[in-house]
Amino acid sequence: MSVLTHDEILDEIARGHIVIDPFDPAAVGPASVDLHLGHEFRLFRRVHEIIKVTPETDYESVTEKMLVRDYLVL
Repeated sequence: MSVLTHDEILDEIARGHIVIDPFDPAAVGPASVDLHLGHEFRLFRRVHEIIKVTPETDYESVTEKMLVRDYLVL
């Protein structure tokens, strides 16, 4: 595993190898990017079968929407 430097992160973003949308260059640190999450999440339901997650998977049928009002500890 390698860690990208500030300049390497910006270079990878410029080359399209890393996509962050919306992107704020001020969020790039010495070897990290600060990300801000929204207030809506989808949690996988507990099921007794294997769920293959692919682009074709109907994620709404295997997840539940969760809205965060104040805060959420990940």
